[in-house]
Amino acid sequence: MTSKKRRIQKPTTLTHELAISKVLKFFNKVKNAEEIVEAIRDDPTFGKSNGAYGIRKPVANIILQTRAKLPGNKFTEINQINKVHGIGPDTLNDIFFSFFSDIIKERSDIEKPSKIILDFEYENNLLYIIIENIGDDITNKVSIDFDKKIMGLDKKKNISEMQIFKNISIFPPKKRFKIFVDTFSSYVKNKQPLLLTSKITYYQNRKRYEDTIKHDLRIYKDFVETLNSDDMHGNAD
Repeated sequence: MTSKKRRIQKPTTLTHELAISKVLKFFNKVKNAEEIVEAIRDDPTFGKSNGAYGIRKPVANIILQTRAKLPGNKFTEINQINKVHGIGPDTLNDIFFSFFSDIIKERSDIEKPSKIILDFEYENNLLYIIIENIGDDITNKVSIDFDKKIMGLDKKKNISEMQIFKNISIFPPKKRFKIFVDTFSSYVKNKQPLLLTSKITYYQNRKRYEDTIKHDLRIYKDFVETLNSDDMHGNAD
């Protein structure tokens, strides 16, 4: 019995030739203006975007009329479409975006954006907040919102309202901020939140990303109890 090897499909490589071929094939095959309007979507990252359409019906009709006047009723080069009245750089970009946004999405799934993380770090009864860019690219406009107020330095400073959480305009890769909050024993004694959520918003290559992280600081309470126990033992001596 022979076993069939599973064929692994390689990701599509986006080349200039493939792009031109795919666009020409569509416009030579399409039957009516409605199909063009439905197929061509607006690229929200390019030109004057309104998100409603890529090509309107009057321009779609002109495309079909232009095709009907060509030899063999076929487009043979992209410049023939580019010269259609109503087609400009924005619309031409929308055409390519409509056919290749799936490939672009596949690439973005492989090439993940830089990841901004926030964590609470315990060290020798000291509590810190860590913000770090663990990716390989610069991020911009990093802001962090906490669902609960965090007071530090024996409840004298509003940590959650510090400027660093409002806007880090440029955040290089591997950059790390370490913000002191309070001693953890003081943090617990002052009934500061042990269960909280942070929402991180940032931009990379003009795209907006958002992550939500849940934090459970109860895991550090045993350390404080141990510390207090050691103090009591020392006093007893």
